[in-house]
Amino acid sequence: MAWPASWWKSASSAPDSAPRGGLYIFTPNQKLWSSAITNHSREPNRRLDVNVSVPDSVDIGHSRRLLLRIAGADKRVLVNPAPLVHVESFSGTSVNLQLRARVATPDYLPTLYALTEEAKLALNRELIRKEGETGGITVAPDPANPSPETQSGS
Repeated sequence: MAWPASWWKSASSAPDSAPRGGLYIFTPNQKLWSSAITNHSREPNRRLDVNVSVPDSVDIGHSRRLLLRIAGADKRVLVNPAPLVHVESFSGTSVNLQLRARVATPDYLPTLYALTEEAKLALNRELIRKEGETGGITVAPDPANPSPETQSGS
């Protein structure tokens, strides 16, 4: 079935219908009224979460200071509220830390990617140099705090 040219023109010229990744996304009103809508760009800043898993033999305080230093060195990270690192969970072999920081909304993805990469590189450097650990470090953005750009299908 071909859509009428007038419908396509009016729908594609609407301000909120800019294509994402080359796809035009259309949502029927019924779906909008019956479900929650998450707006990822309405607020001026966003919290980003980076999960870090380190071997349980690693000094948590040292890892915390290292992650806070990484966040503090990135100019996109807001100082108020201050970044924090806390123990998210632990198992018999690892401790899961979470770095939380606030950034301006437009800086969310670039900062998330940069902090994630720098956390992995810095922890590898520090742990190999100081404690002789050679592996067991996992760093990932928090799947519970997704961005529309990081979800599959975008």
